[in-house]
This record gives sequence, structure tokens and C-alpha cells, in this order.
Amino acid sequence: MTGGSNEPVAEGNGAHSVFANAVMEGLSHMEESEFTGRELFDKYIAQRVANHAYEMRQYSIIRNSGHEYGDFVFSPKAQK
Repeated sequence: MTGGSNEPVAEGNGAHSVFANAVMEGLSHMEESEFTGRELFDKYIAQRVANHAYEMRQYSIIRNSGHEYGDFVFSPKAQK
């Protein structure tokens, strides 16, 4: 998951880029008890970044990394 390729990242509100803000917002709003990086990207990041920056946000395989498959799985800590 990336916010772009070689171009500079678009500045967001405060100390974070548009992409970083979308990631943090998505992580705090996902309601599922477990979710993958792909689900987070599709639900919260792709559209928000596209609406606020020219960056080519992407979610894809890292070429020539030697990894067969897989994804990050998030399991947020329950709020007390």
C-alpha cells in the first residue's frame, strides 16, 4: 500500500500527508473485529486520496520481493 510512486506526497491538514491522514482515519473507523490491508485501502484510503491529491495511490504486490502471497491483517484492540 503506497500513497504514490516517485512524485512528492500531497500535504494534508497538520503534520501528515493526505495519504497518512486517510490511513489513520480508516484505522480508527473500521468497525470489523479483523480486516485486511486491502479492505482498509478499498474502504477508506483509495477514494479519499484520489479526491484530495494527484498521487497514484496503489495497493499491489511488491515486485521481485521473493514473497509468495499474503496481506496484513489488523485486529484492533477493544476499547475499554
